[in-house]
Amino acid sequence: MSGEIFLADPNRDQRRTVCSLLSGQRYETIEVPDFLELNTLLSSKKEPIVILNLDVEGVNNQFLKELNRQPIRPHIIGLSKRLFHPELEEAMSKHISACLSSPVDAEELLYWIRTLVQNHEEAGESANP
Repeated sequence: MSGEIFLADPNRDQRRTVCSLLSGQRYETIEVPDFLELNTLLSSKKEPIVILNLDVEGVNNQFLKELNRQPIRPHIIGLSKRLFHPELEEAMSKHISACLSSPVDAEELLYWIRTLVQNHEEAGESANP
């Protein structure tokens, strides 16, 4: 994998659980407890994946638009305890690759990460014939 996986979640226990799961699968993870740091961390990364807690105050359409203004757009996997986010309707259709239930199902999360990584690798191969 060419990029890192950023886990943006103020919930320490959830970050540690997900990071442990991913590191066990040999993915490089970076814990981001403070969302204000996320844009700065992403600005120099190639093809990052962001696992983002959607239940946190301040995660809204504008925040997600800002994340997607990076030089290389991140792939966002949302985590939420809620089934419905009417305030994120625009973001769900334009900026989020997947939205998973929290607490996270390990197999489902690994499926989405493998899919995003594989799609990135295939896109890179087709760009270099």
